Amino acid sequence: MKKIVIYFASLVVGLSLFISCDDLNEPIVLKDSDKFVAFDKASTLIKEQYTGVTPILVYIAGTGGAGCTVNFEFEYVDYTNPAIEDVDFILLNDSKTLTFNSYYGYDTIWIQTINNDDYTTNKMFNIIITSMTNGYNMGAQRFTKVTVIDDEHPLGKLIGSYDVAGFDEYWGDPYSETVTVNAISETELELNLWNGFGVPNKIYATVDLGTSTITFASYQNFGNWGYGDVHFGSHDGSFVPSQDTPVTAVFDANGNFTLDNWGGYFWTGTNEGLWWQAYYTTTWTKQ
Repeated sequence: MKKIVIYFASLVVGLSLFISCDDLNEPIVLKDSDKFVAFDKASTLIKEQYTGVTPILVYIAGTGGAGCTVNFEFEYVDYTNPAIEDVDFILLNDSKTLTFNSYYGYDTIWIQTINNDDYTTNKMFNIIITSMTNGYNMGAQRFTKVTVIDDEHPLGKLIGSYDVAGFDEYWGDPYSETVTVNAISETELELNLWNGFGVPNKIYATVDLGTSTITFASYQNFGNWGYGDVHFGSHDGSFVPSQDTPVTAVFDANGNFTLDNWGGYFWTGTNEGLWWQAYYTTTWTKQ
């Protein structure tokens, strides 16, 4: 590890000097004034629910002599949704000071996130090097951005896979499939539905958390076949299709719900007026 760090430091310092040389054949001379301190990377992502400890590395590179003391701080002013120390994360170091006993190597800032049950979206903060001793310079990477990724979503109980079962009342066939549900916003869902059409189709729904209601707009296009355009649609129980009536369901605490009076309908083409599939009732059970 020591050899790797020395090589890294020499390469960075040497490269900066090499580029500044007017004569490419001029010997490279490393000077004490070239020594620096910097973060190893510009950004780090940490999941809020991560129970481990995340290391943030700070490197020191010099040509010889003593090391230095480095002070750092947390900065939030650049972010409208900042991660705050002791609220969203904890600094596990004894202080905001790193001590380098040698002129090469690295030390570590240790960060641990705090998990909560609130949806606050991702939060960010910067770690900034504020000062160094013994004449060390600030390297190119003076600060690093840390993003704490929120694991709560307001539609979390509805996101995932469902076992869907029912009976095709129009054709007399049983219906069973697995449907994957994703959130595309804080109020909208995307459902990947096969529904017997032979290819995956996407339909969309809006969610009202206050009433625990999912609403599917009718007349969503499943796609075009040689027999005509097939749309997701609602019906009144006697299989009279509606372009204007949405299909609604109320979900429980586990995200399960029952979806009634819906199916796929040919709105145009040679099969216009026929249902591809139609259901009185389907049960959607979260896996």
